[in-house]
Amino acid sequence: MNATQVPKARVADPRPGDTTILNPGTTSERPTGDIGTASAGADDSADAASQVEDAGGSVARPESLIETRPISVVSSITGHADDGSTAGAPASGSGCDGAASQPPVPYVLSFSTGERIVVVGSGLLGRRPYVQPGESFDQLVSIADHERSVSKTHLEFGVEVGDLWICDRYSANGTVIIPPAGAPHRLEPGRRYRVPRAGRVEIGDRWFDVR
Repeated sequence: MNATQVPKARVADPRPGDTTILNPGTTSERPTGDIGTASAGADDSADAASQVEDAGGSVARPESLIETRPISVVSSITGHADDGSTAGAPASGSGCDGAASQPPVPYVLSFSTGERIVVVGSGLLGRRPYVQPGESFDQLVSIADHERSVSKTHLEFGVEVGDLWICDRYSANGTVIIPPAGAPHRLEPGRRYRVPRAGRVEIGDRWFDVR
């Protein structure tokens, strides 16, 4: 499948919000399960309201589809949007003599279930990822989660200028990035955040490492 430019407007998964809300003050043993790739085009029924749980309190998830803010990719370490200063900069290994640069090393998502997924473009990740009309993705990564701590369409991911980014798609339990050196950072839904290599991403009771 050929990748197309991801539109800036983001919307929440319109299917019923049947995700199990976790208590942020407690921890539980992470279950194991299978991760696979799903095919696009599966649809479910209309939207229903659910709760978005955050460390600072609960915010009601709107019943209608929500457009997220079109902003730049945000650093998971600094929390600031990219100023674009590195955009268009020559790749490492290239020079004035026209020597070819080294091909970028692909990102690998190593899940708590033991599965590994190589990122080959843009994609959605969740229990049953749902593609909105007008969207196009290269990968749909489905996670078996019988406890339903992971939303059906939990997050979106992609690679831009050689950096991996993720975007929480208004999941019920949210998404947390744990950099290799630094404090955990809970994502604001609808915003893109860079994830450094050796960082960890927590989604409900599951997690994956970025390699």
